[in-house]
Amino acid sequence: FTYTKLFLVWTVGSTSIKARILADMKSAMQSGDSVRRGVTRMLLSELKYAEAALHNSGPLNEEMADNMIIAHYKRLRSSVSIHPEGRNKQLLLAQMAIVADYLPKDYSEKNELIEPPIELSRAL
Repeated sequence: FTYTKLFLVWTVGSTSIKARILADMKSAMQSGDSVRRGVTRMLLSELKYAEAALHNSGPLNEEMADNMIIAHYKRLRSSVSIHPEGRNKQLLLAQMAIVADYLPKDYSEKNELIEPPIELSRAL
């Protein structure tokens, strides 16, 4: 079993988003883009974990995969607010830009709850 055959077996019955992420990971590996490679590996890992959690219910559908990607994007966004300016913040912003490529077209951050400014949250 080679690495390529293993991924071909895993992509049978896969969602189109999973196939797109897999293709992007392969191209990132060939081009040497370590940030994109790491992000796509993480997304594929989370998709595999979600499929394993479903047990025998079958592969993830598009909606479940989209929700998983949105959740990952939100985690990255919350991490950006924690880190001060510097290398880590720049890396997180680069990762967010990559994950944003896989967000559903109709996803909008405007519909989410906006946190109050720090001064207001301390007063509450």
